[in-house]
Parts: sequence; C-alpha cells; structure tokens
Amino acid sequence: MSNRIEKLASDNPEKYPSRMGKKWDATETLQLLESIKNKKDYYVISNEHERTVGGITAQIKKLAVEYHNKLKPIEEIEIITGLTKEQINEAIYNKKEKDKLEIERKNNRNDGINDRFESDVRSSSGNQTINHISMTCNCTEELKNMKQILSDIQNKLDLLLNLKLIKE
Repeated sequence: MSNRIEKLASDNPEKYPSRMGKKWDATETLQLLESIKNKKDYYVISNEHERTVGGITAQIKKLAVEYHNKLKPIEEIEIITGLTKEQINEAIYNKKEKDKLEIERKNNRNDGINDRFESDVRSSSGNQTINHISMTCNCTEELKNMKQILSDIQNKLDLLLNLKLIKE
C-alpha cells in the first residue's frame, strides 16, 4: 500500500506532502515524539515532517500500541504520545481487530492451499508437487523454507547413515 501512496504523492507534489506514505525511520520518530512532548500542533508537525496530519496521527497511535505491547503503563503512554486513555485503548483495540482479520485471512488462504496440496499429493510425486504448488499459490517464501528444511533433514540423515556405516 505504501508504494501506491508514495506514487500518488510523487505524481501530485502540489497536492500531497513529499514524505506521505514513506516509512518512518528512528530519527524522524524521535523528532515526532519531541514535537509531541513540546505540545506542537499536529498541523505544524505534519508540515515539519512533510506528511499529512493523518500520517502523523497514525504514527502516534502505532507508537502507543507498541508501547502498550512493551508493557508500558497507559499513563506513561499518554505522556509520551499526547493521546488520551480512550484514544490509546481504541488504537489497541483496532490493532487487535486488524490482527484477527489478518490471521483469519491467512487461515482462509491456507485452507485453499491445503486443499490444492492434498489434491496434488494424490496426483503427483515429491518435486513435481512442490513445483506445482509454487505455481498455483503465492507461497514461494514458505516453499523455499520447506525446501531448506527438507535439505537439512536429508543432510542429517546422510550423516547418521555414514556414522552407522563407520561403526559397522
């Protein structure tokens, strides 16, 4: 999503801030927190960071959730972010809901993959199955990991076999 937003900003520089949609680095985040500490207005902060007010708000809420996950007390998060307890709790709730939806989406996607995998296993053999799966789903990273695990297992089995042969 960020690339689309960045492109929108770069294609319309007169309409959108130049850093809209770009990732926040540590230095910029520290500057944001310093601005919040100094009680600067969000519009001033957004101009300083060349971002939208919505982008500033989203980053502050993201930081509040991160602090919550690091077990900082709500009162401390209020001071650091300038958000109210209600805003912090809403950000935490929204993040949990977003995570639940993401897990549900992945589970639904995995159910389809499992169905295809079971079908492929019945109709194919080892490497053909892996190749077919990689063509039918967007799981190439997971497949690379599985191939590496299989390779590691094969190497360990070879080592055990060699040790057994040496003992005999």
